[in-house]
Amino acid sequence: NHFRVKYLRDVGGWDAWNVTEDADLGLRLARFGFHCRMLHSTTWEEAPRDLANWLPQRRRWMKGWMQTCLTHTRRPFHLWHELGFLRATHILALLIANTFGPLVGIWVTVYVLGLMLEGDFLSSHEWPTIIANLCWTGLAISGFLSLLLPTILGVARRRLWTRLVWMVLRPLHWAFMSLASIQAVYELLHRPFYWA
Repeated sequence: NHFRVKYLRDVGGWDAWNVTEDADLGLRLARFGFHCRMLHSTTWEEAPRDLANWLPQRRRWMKGWMQTCLTHTRRPFHLWHELGFLRATHILALLIANTFGPLVGIWVTVYVLGLMLEGDFLSSHEWPTIIANLCWTGLAISGFLSLLLPTILGVARRRLWTRLVWMVLRPLHWAFMSLASIQAVYELLHRPFYWA
């Protein structure tokens, strides 16, 4: 990343204790009126090739996003005032979905699949139970689609159709993201500044 030093000084730098400093800095810059834009370019940054390196990286990212969320919501009305209601709501939804989605998503999915396998999914005659089960199912499906659709969109934009075969591993990826999120919560409580 490249920044003009003047602007970094104007916003007070970034939170040196946050293990995902770019998340903190991005939100801090936004609070001072700066905007993020997407570059129509390709990143050649390599992702970790094995689970031993991938899991600690994701755990650190999750923990840093949690730190960013906690830090910037200490005074939520200031956040809404500085960003505006819609932008603040959007960034909070993004941070919460990225961190806590994997944390609870796997359990929601296991619960819904368990109900379906037991045959109890729609067997209740009580409306509150039926509505709750349908809501849990909607949440599980929307969570799964939120992981699936961006990948398909990326494959389509780059015309990498042969890579779609790897989509069968997406549920496994989802499970490992959940594991990283659970570990991130533990680390946030016990080793908040540890850099994996």
